[in-house]
Amino acid sequence: ENDNIAGTGNPTTEGQGTMSSDLVSLFGATLYKNGTGEVGTKAVLKGKEHVAIFFGAAWSGSCKQFLLPLVQVYKKLVEEKGKAFEIVYVPATVPGRPPEDEKSFNELMSMMPWLAVPIHRKATHKKLTRRFQVRQIPMLVLLDQEGKTIHRDITPAVTHIVEDADGETFAEQFPWAQQRHSNIKSMLGDAFVRGDGSEVAIGELQGKYIGLLFSATWHWQCRRFTQMLEYMYEKLKGEGKQFEIVDMDFSADMPWLALPQGAYAVRQQLGEAFRVEACPMLVIVDPEGSVVTTEGVEIVSKDSEGECFPWTPKPLYDLSTLEPEILGEMNDTVTCV
Repeated sequence: ENDNIAGTGNPTTEGQGTMSSDLVSLFGATLYKNGTGEVGTKAVLKGKEHVAIFFGAAWSGSCKQFLLPLVQVYKKLVEEKGKAFEIVYVPATVPGRPPEDEKSFNELMSMMPWLAVPIHRKATHKKLTRRFQVRQIPMLVLLDQEGKTIHRDITPAVTHIVEDADGETFAEQFPWAQQRHSNIKSMLGDAFVRGDGSEVAIGELQGKYIGLLFSATWHWQCRRFTQMLEYMYEKLKGEGKQFEIVDMDFSADMPWLALPQGAYAVRQQLGEAFRVEACPMLVIVDPEGSVVTTEGVEIVSKDSEGECFPWTPKPLYDLSTLEPEILGEMNDTVTCV
C-alpha cells in the first residue's frame, strides 16, 4: 500500500460518489462475480464510495476463518444499511506457493458475495500483491472512490472489532476512519510494568512510536534478537527519540515496558490481531495507533543503529539496498530513477 495511510480527499454525500478510472486501471476492465461471470469494472463499481481489496488464498485456513465475520459485516453494510461499499477479492501471490487454480478459486467465490479479479489474470494478481506490499494473508486494504488508500491494512482492527455474532460493532464504525487508530491502541490496555515492577500508565506513551515485541526468553533466536534490540533501544532513548517498546512477556532485567503478568486476554488478542505464528516478531505502531510495519525484526537486523527511525516508507530509496522482490515492483509501477 504506497500505501501508507492516505487522505481520502473531500467527502461526498452518501450514494452520490463517482468511480474514478483509476479503479479500472487498478483491477482491469472486468471483474468476476459468482453466478454471473465477468462484468464490467466501471459499471459494477459505479457509485461505490469505498472499495476494499481482500488479499487471500483458498489454501489458507486463516483466510477462511477471517472470511466468516467479513461476510456478515459486508451483508450488514450493503444489504441492511445500503452503504456504497464493495469488496474485490485478489488471490495473493505467495512465494513458495503455486498460483490459485480455477477449482479452488470457484469454491472460495461460492462463499463470497462480492467481486474478484478473474482467476486467469495472474499478472494483475501479482501486480496488486506487489503494489500493496502484501507480506501476510488475510489482508484487507480500504480504498476511496478515487482509488486512494485509506487504510493500508485494516485486518488487525477487523479481527479485534468484530466481536459479536452479527458483526454489528464493525458495521457501525464504517468507514473506520478513526476507529482503526483507537482500537489498535485500546488493545494494549491501560497500564504497563517496568522491570522493577513499577506501573506506567498508557498516557505516558502519548506521542511515541511503540514497538510491540512478541518473543520467548527460552528461544535462542529471540535472545539474539533481543540483544540487538536492546542496543538500538538504548541508543534511540539516549538521543531523545520518542520510542518505547512493550514486551508481551515480563522480565525483571528488561530495559523497556511489558504487559502486566496477568494480561492473558490482551496477549491473546494482540497475537490473533497480528497473526503471530513465529517469534521473534516486532510490530511498529505510530503515535496515532496506525501500524507502520510488522517487519520490525528485519528492520532492526538491517538498521541496528536506528538511523532510519521511525521506519515509515521513504519517498526515495537507494537501489543498491533494495531486495529483488522490491526492485521487481519497478516493472509494475511508475518509477523515477
